[in-house]
Amino acid sequence: MGENVKRARAAVSRSTVTDYFNNLEVSLNGVPHTKIINYDETNFCDDPGQEKVIVKRGTRHPERIVDYSKTSISVMVAAAADSTVLPPYTVYKAKHLYDTWTEGGTNGAGYNRNQSGWFDLALFEAWFNQILLPYIKKFGGTKSVNRRQSV
Repeated sequence: MGENVKRARAAVSRSTVTDYFNNLEVSLNGVPHTKIINYDETNFCDDPGQEKVIVKRGTRHPERIVDYSKTSISVMVAAAADSTVLPPYTVYKAKHLYDTWTEGGTNGAGYNRNQSGWFDLALFEAWFNQILLPYIKKFGGTKSVNRRQSV
């Protein structure tokens, strides 16, 4: 099934995409794969949504009994181009972060909470400082090998 795409995004030409990847290749030339990081956030929710049910004709408000809390949990995952996977960073939808929620997790994993269960600027900064910076700092040296030279 097709996905909905805005007109502005659909109007991107083949040459624009080609130019992007050509420029990306130039920008990443000489950068070690260990220093090229891709990250993404995903959200998990235990809301089962609605389902069709069979009920007696005339039933005004059919209900079904389910055990769920509409909990929202976001996880930031990141990996380097050399296939190194960084520890995950989990954000719970909660007022308090309980120790039991962090037991048995991956070594170096980060945990946090907020009212929405989604990443916001403060939580992104926490992930950046707790997960990404320690990974990058272990390499030392310059962070970029591309320098513009005057002609």
